[in-house]
Amino acid sequence: MYNIVVALSLLLAIWYWWDTVGAKEVARRAGLKACNNADVQFLDDTVAKQKIWLKRNERGHLTLCRYYTFEFTHLGDQRYQGHIKLQGKKVNDIQMDVYNI
Repeated sequence: MYNIVVALSLLLAIWYWWDTVGAKEVARRAGLKACNNADVQFLDDTVAKQKIWLKRNERGHLTLCRYYTFEFTHLGDQRYQGHIKLQGKKVNDIQMDVYNI
């Protein structure tokens, strides 16, 4: 019985890690695309996970929601922040700070 619990725990940890890596890549690509569309520079080529929670999707299934932040610059002299919300691996919302033109 103990071996089954350990094996299931290990499988769950591997699944969570794999899902997290995939979600982070989706968020990174979404941040890069948002920056390209806004004609600003996506800084550090990365996003940082700030929060994670469970939420039901439109079909009633529980999914992991994640909130990521990223930084961008317009003229290179100041950093601004953007925010990405994912439900599963679907981008729900992207917001970017207002920056000086």
